[in-house]
Amino acid sequence: MLPRREVFPHVIEINYQARQRLGCCVYLVFNDQNEWLLIDIGYEDTVG
Repeated sequence: MLPRREVFPHVIEINYQARQRLGCCVYLVFNDQNEWLLIDIGYEDTVG
């Protein structure tokens, strides 16, 4: 498994983690209690 590459403390941006552009922005926000929040900004929102 690859180590986490956080863009901010407790925030992973999937394009940055995957080291390639996936066409949308997906963020994982997490805390130390194993709680996760997924934020998906779709392709039309990033291009339009």
